[in-house]
Amino acid sequence: MSAPARRPLSVSLLLSLWACGEVPPIDEPALTRACIYELRFSRGALAGEPRLVTYPEGARQTLSPTTDGEFTTQIARRPDALKYQIALGTQTFNDTHNPLTVLLPDGREVSYLEGIDCRKASLALAERGDRPGGVTLVLRVLRGSETRFMDPRTFEVHLDGQLIKGDYARDLQAGVVRLSFDGLTVGKHHLELHAGAALTPFSADFFITSAEDPFRWEDAVIYQVMIDRFAPTTSGFTAEQRGRPPGHRAGGTLSGLVRVLDSGYFERLGVNALWISPLYDNPEDLRVGREGGEPAYVGYHGYWPGASRGVEPEFGTEADVDALVSRAHARGMRVIMDAVLNHVDVTNPLSARPELFSSPGCICGAPDCLWDRDIERCWFTPYLPDVNFATPGALVNQLDDAMYWLHRFDLDGLRLDAVPMMPRLVTRHLAARIERETEGLRERKMLLGETFTGPEGQDTIRWYLGPQGLDGQFDFPLLWALRRAFAAIDGGLSDLATTITESQAAWYGSTAVMGHTLGNHDVTRFATEAGAGATLALRQAFTVLYSLPGMPVLYYGDELGLTGGEDPDNRRPMKFGDELTTEERRRFETVAELGRVRRGSIALRRGDLTIRYADTNVLVFERAHAEQRALVAVNRGPTDAVVSLPLSAEFRAVFGEAKATPSTLSLPGQTASILMNNTPSGSRL
Repeated sequence: MSAPARRPLSVSLLLSLWACGEVPPIDEPALTRACIYELRFSRGALAGEPRLVTYPEGARQTLSPTTDGEFTTQIARRPDALKYQIALGTQTFNDTHNPLTVLLPDGREVSYLEGIDCRKASLALAERGDRPGGVTLVLRVLRGSETRFMDPRTFEVHLDGQLIKGDYARDLQAGVVRLSFDGLTVGKHHLELHAGAALTPFSADFFITSAEDPFRWEDAVIYQVMIDRFAPTTSGFTAEQRGRPPGHRAGGTLSGLVRVLDSGYFERLGVNALWISPLYDNPEDLRVGREGGEPAYVGYHGYWPGASRGVEPEFGTEADVDALVSRAHARGMRVIMDAVLNHVDVTNPLSARPELFSSPGCICGAPDCLWDRDIERCWFTPYLPDVNFATPGALVNQLDDAMYWLHRFDLDGLRLDAVPMMPRLVTRHLAARIERETEGLRERKMLLGETFTGPEGQDTIRWYLGPQGLDGQFDFPLLWALRRAFAAIDGGLSDLATTITESQAAWYGSTAVMGHTLGNHDVTRFATEAGAGATLALRQAFTVLYSLPGMPVLYYGDELGLTGGEDPDNRRPMKFGDELTTEERRRFETVAELGRVRRGSIALRRGDLTIRYADTNVLVFERAHAEQRALVAVNRGPTDAVVSLPLSAEFRAVFGEAKATPSTLSLPGQTASILMNNTPSGSRL
């Protein structure tokens, strides 16, 4: 399948390939690929000689002792992958220095060393400099065992699909490639470097922004779109579409989503990333839900992959996906897609290979198939076969499908469905492939996981995070705490402060950027839980959510206070324009204003968090980044509150009605405010 056409280069594009002597050369000597893996093992208090065991052959090699009490051996990297463990007596251990593992057919989890063709040279980014409309890149050549020097006649640079000609001979001889691009349009660009059989192809993306400071995922505001329920192609949903049974298709399309994108709706909300529901072709026959009863559901939501690589025709075509992504990128927006790796639908051609799936009969939550015990092997329903990742080929197959969507449609990340229903090794392998295949220019893709938990699920969520794991997850304990605090008015805001503190402690050191949301397609709408007090509850909850470290995630319609009960009632068709009530417009403007404030404040996006005060009805916390500080203050109670708070600078309200003196913070009753100590900076669209 062909890749989407890239937009042509700007006529003002300048490519500079510096000759030696025109800029200071890199002083390091020529580099060679790291093709030896040093395995290190500490046996602790155990006795015996550690041995390297490889699978499936079972070959054993004794590890050598080191002067610091560890044991080591060197493994030459090969094009083929290596499965291995360390054996000590009757026990076996995985390599704690290698994050990748796989399952053997018997279910044992062993360490996994990816294959590398060390005969070829490779490229690695040494320096990157961003500026409005341009970027400078310096890449080092890592020579292969059979490639001492690359022939400049075979070396090619492609930017956005176009060949960039130049004289590369001197740079390649020095082991460096220096590139500088100017006059680039705002949005996403793609760089490819080739040199025939001598070089492992280099392929990576980068974004051009109009701001001096490049985008980080901490700057994101994500909008969750359920395509079928968001926007029909030419206009809003008709009365007939709105009246359809909730388990049937409503008629939203990709073209309808593009129509809303082009209207500027998302920019008005401060949104700079879209999370779209799964695009897989889903079955059209009516199915029984998990609650039982008569068949009442079709795959309008996308979570029943009938084709692992086919676009749902009811949503549109591949060209429609291309149009959505390219137009979002042109606005400087990222697009991530919901990906389903845990299961397929029975109509999927893969279901004809039963060895790829767990044994049928264990339906999640049944008396003999418990969620906590059988979560990695149970079938969500009898028509959704659960992938058995111990089967040879199953892991690679699912990873290949995920990478297909990323590459084919130029996506900026994936939201992973049902993370705890798969072994952790799945997400680690996917993270490794994304890094290797797409992040060579340090343009981070977002791998955002869904680990659905209750109010105290931080440890479960944390298990999947880390530099070699997921980039982020949804903070479900925070979701429940926000709902208790502002929708149910259950407990004090000091309880919310405790949850915030516990979550921040749990994610500390993980490098994760967490997703914060008031709701999603699996839970009752926030406004329904809040009832008559929904407008105030939404204002206060969104103020907290938009001011915490991480990424605010807006479930479509929550900016309006759409109502709805349990799934599928929480997936009602979206409303726009003249369909909105006066109250819904007010709610929209509140969220839009919060988006503007957050976009304009680097402290709110990237600053350190400190809880300054919390009691039953009042919560005050601070975000601080360099010289900029933001105070976020909520008074849930009906009467005014004055908080004694020593402030080292003058603060003014940029959202809400709070007022500050050098020693106090005055909060009118039932308000939410954000105060800044200076003019917000670091703004971007």
